[in-house]
Amino acid sequence: MTYKDDFGKLCKDYQIDVDKKGYDKLEALDVDDYFKPLIIQVKEFAAKADWDTILTVGELKIYAKKSIKTKPEDYEDKIQILWDDDLQTFEGEDQEWIVDKLIPSRSVCILTGKRGTLKTFITLLMSYSISSGKDFLGKFPVEQGKVIYLDKENGIPIMKKRVKMIKKGMGIDKKQDVGFICFSQLKIDKTTDLVKLNSLILSHKPKILIIDTYRRGISFDENDAGAVSELFVDMLRPLVERCNVSIVLIHHNRKGGGDSPDEMDELRGSSDLANYADIILKMERKAGVVILKQLKNRNAQEIEPIKIKVEFDEDSCVKMNYEGVYQKQNKADKCVELILAWFARDNIHHFSTGQAKQICIKGGYKDSAIKNALNEMQDIGAIEKKDFGTYTVL
Repeated sequence: MTYKDDFGKLCKDYQIDVDKKGYDKLEALDVDDYFKPLIIQVKEFAAKADWDTILTVGELKIYAKKSIKTKPEDYEDKIQILWDDDLQTFEGEDQEWIVDKLIPSRSVCILTGKRGTLKTFITLLMSYSISSGKDFLGKFPVEQGKVIYLDKENGIPIMKKRVKMIKKGMGIDKKQDVGFICFSQLKIDKTTDLVKLNSLILSHKPKILIIDTYRRGISFDENDAGAVSELFVDMLRPLVERCNVSIVLIHHNRKGGGDSPDEMDELRGSSDLANYADIILKMERKAGVVILKQLKNRNAQEIEPIKIKVEFDEDSCVKMNYEGVYQKQNKADKCVELILAWFARDNIHHFSTGQAKQICIKGGYKDSAIKNALNEMQDIGAIEKKDFGTYTVL
């Protein structure tokens, strides 16, 4: 009996209705005793395609109509149970990182943020750090390798300009192993498109696949929890494990941000998106400061928020570097910044409490914050109190 005959009998036993075009082009089958139709080798299953790939049972619906029915007794002795004593002695593989502490290998990650928070710039910087082997942000070591960037948001002219700026800022003048697919019709929840990506990844072996943006890369309603679950469990998770690749989905926050204290609730769409992701990164811009936060890390403790120094040289160059851990400022700290900026701008040597209040009230701060700011400035030796309500700048 041939592999093809085996497949036909398997479909009949499990009542799988197979599309005839796909069946006729099937050339080989490997039936695994554990899952039955677990691994299928396919050659040219579609008339206008030429793909060699491996598909999981979840992807069998390319030529099936989602009517797989199984007999419980067939699996009774096949389910592996890890008992407590085995669990205690279990030793997993050491975690490998593509970008140290930020992007693990074989993971599905989300980079989110509001518009204008430099999400595309930071992912391009990550891409060229990985391809060149240079530390990301000048701080985080990378595993060097190829990157594929599925751009569904910007287009070739914009990407060309931004890549030029990133490479110049990084001091890179050589060609790099970063490949772009711009404005493609590929959808990551369509099995036929996923097969194309599978073949592409197996052929080029990138470390990371970046999808910009998640919303434009799917065909279902982003609020559909069932569709999100199917995407992660049946499609993306098998893809990253099978192809040894990590996926970064660029996403947007909800408009208005919401009232939840949990920043992961700010992600647009179903909450299952945050539940299934291995890593969630968030970009922010506050008062001119660019911040990268790690909201979720399934494999380790989340790192402290990162302050990023961003330098734009007109439209020709951008530099982005690690500037330390970001410390959230209270209102008094912000008043201190306003007052110090006033000193520098207007060359102030002496001032009154009333003048300082005028500067800070314009920024929306109240008397209590201003009073605490002046006390803090005396503590750090920035100013000295002379008479009642008057100060000298030191």
